[in-house]
Order: sequence, then structure tokens, then C-alpha cells
Amino acid sequence: PLCGAQAAIRALRSEYLRGEHNKHAPEVFISAKSSAAARALEGQTEVVRALAKSSVSPPAKSIRLLAEGEAPPAGCALANAGADVSVHVLLAGVIDFAAERARLEKEAGQIQN
Repeated sequence: PLCGAQAAIRALRSEYLRGEHNKHAPEVFISAKSSAAARALEGQTEVVRALAKSSVSPPAKSIRLLAEGEAPPAGCALANAGADVSVHVLLAGVIDFAAERARLEKEAGQIQN
């Protein structure tokens, strides 16, 4: 779960926190769908935080393992980090969601044509 979580954080950051947002240190929430995954991640958030940083972007502001059944805050981008782990990067207040939706719709239109 550790490698999957750090890879998902890096992927979300490279997708959404580009250009002017590259230096933003996001809040990250990790959801474990099994008790085994939760145990593997428990106490390892600082390790994931260190592994998820890159040479051009700072480490996440914080990484928190969500309690069972706890939902991440609204305004997060989601990536699956394996069968039992999901990563949520908070983008609310950083990304213009209307512009991002338009970009994704344009991209989807290009793929369909």
C-alpha cells in the first residue's frame, strides 16, 4: 500500500498541480478499504509523504489516513492506489473546477473523434 499510495499522490499532483500550482503543498487523505491495508498504512503517513514528493514540488502539507467509513472532504481528486487503497488530494481553493471540467471535456471529445 505504501508504494501505491505514493505513486497515486504523484500522479494526481502531476495531473492537476501543474504550472502555477506546482509549488502547492496539498492536503492528502488516504482511505483503506480493508483492515489489512489500514494496518499497513497506520503510522506510515510520513514515509508516504517523503516518498510522494518530487524534485520540483514540495511534500504534501499533510497526509491523513481516514477512519473506516469516513469520507474525504469535498473538492478532492481521487486515484486508486491498488485494490484496497484510495488517495484523495484536496484541490478545492486551488484549482478552478469549471476550467478543469472544460479541459477534460475537450480532451474526451478529441479522444472520441
